[in-house]
Amino acid sequence: IHGVDIIFSDSAKVKFRIQAPLLLQYGGKKPYNLMPKSVNALIFENMVQTGQITADTGIQSDVDKKIQFRKNVVAKNDKGDTYKSDELIWDQTTKTVYSNKIVQITQANGNVVNINSFVSDDKMKHWTGKQTTAILTVTDAPTQ
Repeated sequence: IHGVDIIFSDSAKVKFRIQAPLLLQYGGKKPYNLMPKSVNALIFENMVQTGQITADTGIQSDVDKKIQFRKNVVAKNDKGDTYKSDELIWDQTTKTVYSNKIVQITQANGNVVNINSFVSDDKMKHWTGKQTTAILTVTDAPTQ
């Protein structure tokens, strides 16, 4: 399918929108859709776009309700934070985005955080992880 535009809604409200120039459908016991030429996911809250995930490749599985974003993955939220990784997995059932690969978060205030075992809500606003390192910007003078 060329020029794909898939809208996910709940109670007539758009929640997510997936766009891709090409979608290949594969059948079998575990059917899936492959978006090999890039994928763009727009995230909405109260009909307003609050985030975006782009990647070179996307794999959507209707069986387990997950979308895997692979290669050059960049996600942004409405707070101005940017997330970069080789892979992010969006689980529509648990409404989480996660990765076992390193995720680099550049926050709007300039802080840079690198995380392993990344887990976030699907709005990319509240995250946790393990083995975290960070470069933090300190603007206040120390007090005695």
